[in-house]
Amino acid sequence: MSYVKLDIRYYSDKEEDKFKSNFPLEKDKLDDIVKNNVTVPYEEFRTYAKFGHKSRLHNFPDFDSILKAIDDLWGTMKHYTSYNAETGDFNSKYDDNNEQTEISEAIGNGGILSAISSAYGLTKADWTRINIKGHRDMDFDSSSIPDLNKLIVVEAKGSIVPDNNAKALHKRVTSQKSKISKKKNDEKFKKNYSTGADLFIGGITVADPSNTLKVYLVDPPADSSNESDFYYKKIKLIKRLTYYNSVIDLIARYSNLKLALTNRIRVLEKLDSFSELDGMELLSGADKPINAPKLGPSLINYNQESSVVLPISKRRFLLVSLPLELIEIIISQSFEKLLKYSVNPSTNHKSISYTFSAKKIDKTLVEDWEEIYENWEEIDAKNGKINIQFQDVEVIQSSCGLSHAILEAKNIKNITRN
Repeated sequence: MSYVKLDIRYYSDKEEDKFKSNFPLEKDKLDDIVKNNVTVPYEEFRTYAKFGHKSRLHNFPDFDSILKAIDDLWGTMKHYTSYNAETGDFNSKYDDNNEQTEISEAIGNGGILSAISSAYGLTKADWTRINIKGHRDMDFDSSSIPDLNKLIVVEAKGSIVPDNNAKALHKRVTSQKSKISKKKNDEKFKKNYSTGADLFIGGITVADPSNTLKVYLVDPPADSSNESDFYYKKIKLIKRLTYYNSVIDLIARYSNLKLALTNRIRVLEKLDSFSELDGMELLSGADKPINAPKLGPSLINYNQESSVVLPISKRRFLLVSLPLELIEIIISQSFEKLLKYSVNPSTNHKSISYTFSAKKIDKTLVEDWEEIYENWEEIDAKNGKINIQFQDVEVIQSSCGLSHAILEAKNIKNITRN
């Protein structure tokens, strides 16, 4: 599995003292990643780097829209950055490409979200992008930190400089630090977060052409009146269920599972106590048990996932899946299992076979296969089906359980008619 190395540092001794004074227990976990640095799975870093697109404008309003564009969204990064899978080094190809704001923003998101998730045991199912509403605001907020019952709100900044290892921080980095501090001292900002967050962390991820990716931690002062253990669990539970519900919307949009889970989330949002719903499994409209949908090909373990194939372009498809084990936990509504659920991220290459409706497959997908192309019209346009075998497909599984892969023409091994 490929990793990205992150060199985590406090921005300065003064900033470290703020963490020590304001959040001594939380700082212990940050000290671990500062002392030892971290290696995060490359697929996790890539996923977090793209989080800035969620709910931005109207092109990416939801999880579905991001997934369909996942390859294109990352594609621009290849022109400005480099990644060495053997060493784990992620670098800028240039010593200053900050005019390409989407590159530095992506680096900023990937760095701080990967670092904080590693420190506090969070997955991408725990994070939400904060919609900016005409006032100073942070970038992302999380579910509660396991064992500490603290909510994190993160401000992400990213920069590309000639040398991120220099003792004197680059003026662009110092400017970003000042912007973070200014935001947190704004009275309108403070009013926004009088409740609902306990730990505000600013992170500036700095890349250069040769050194390990640096993440500088900045601590803003924050107060919160949140004291209820129920409050933290409720936030984390609803965030996770909402995330998985968005994926199920892709896999089985009109299923009993999708309808029942949507309704359960609405109920949980309104309750002051949800103990009575803990373990109360989801049922269909006829009060019958719901079975996990077993659709599409398997990405990780044969017959152990629910998946769906979505068209990205004429020559590419996105394959998304969730483990049946996770779906069964969601159906069972075991809150403890849901709150603790996490898997080891992985990247594998495997062969995948999928049966498509000939009516939905554009000829351009198989234009290099002359025999199939010539005989295409022999397939009944209404009822015909073809099975396409793909080889050497990169399959990425995130810590939240979600797996995805891109199926494209260059990976086709064989095509047969069913």
